[in-house]
Amino acid sequence: MYEQEEIAAQALNESFLGDKGDDEVLFYLPITKTWLFQLILALVLICHSSYRGVVELLRDLFDWSISVGTVRNRLQVAAAKAEEINQAQDLSTIKQGLHDEIFQGSMPVLTGVDAFSTSPRADISTIFTTGSL
Repeated sequence: MYEQEEIAAQALNESFLGDKGDDEVLFYLPITKTWLFQLILALVLICHSSYRGVVELLRDLFDWSISVGTVRNRLQVAAAKAEEINQAQDLSTIKQGLHDEIFQGSMPVLTGVDAFSTSPRADISTIFTTGSL
């Protein structure tokens, strides 16, 4: 009984106290405004963070004050760039499209893919999205 208790206590200590390697520097990351703006985009699009969540994370982890309006403005700039890229795609080679809709928030967005695209990693010109970002 005591042996099992000792094994369990040792496992807990190893799990929660960590080893000396936890404080080892893994890498150095130069933080620029461009990098922070990419982080804003990633937090919202990948992590589904709210604008206020982005503001809090930047304040608490990076000691960088930013407003909710700035977060929104940066996302609007990214959306405009994405729309420009989408509009520049040549879709004339698509003979048969497979259409569906996804939802961005509560807004339906028409999406589609080239039916004859056989590449496992479809070329950007074979995937298109219409609607708002």
